[in-house]
Amino acid sequence: MLKKEFKRKDVQRARNLIMGNSGASTGTQIGYKKETKNYKEGDVWTEGRKTWTIKNGIKQTVSKLDTIKKEVFMPLSCPCCSKVMKKKIDKPNYKIHKKCYDCVVEFEHKLLYKDQYKDYIKNLEAKNSLTILDELIVSIK
Repeated sequence: MLKKEFKRKDVQRARNLIMGNSGASTGTQIGYKKETKNYKEGDVWTEGRKTWTIKNGIKQTVSKLDTIKKEVFMPLSCPCCSKVMKKKIDKPNYKIHKKCYDCVVEFEHKLLYKDQYKDYIKNLEAKNSLTILDELIVSIK
């Protein structure tokens, strides 16, 4: 004989387990229920003061400096050839061309072959001059 009698909630829980509804509720609850929203990959939303997104299945905060981080930090592998960028000369070339040194040499070799190298160098020098001019204007202000 049982010393303790089963409650209705216990019997309902056993029924749910047998039927395969392990997450089903055994009783009703009265009170506050938080509204949940399901977000998908790439969604951007704001909760409180933070902006959130989902990247690669992970919920992450979006900061104002994310775009700057992408520009400043050099990736481990070259975006063009997917080789590891571990040489000293890769870092300055990535800052300018967004490629590793080997890809820049190959690109410039193709330009030499097509007789477009002189125009390419003039364009790089013009961009450099404009950058220097912009820095001077900012320092004067």
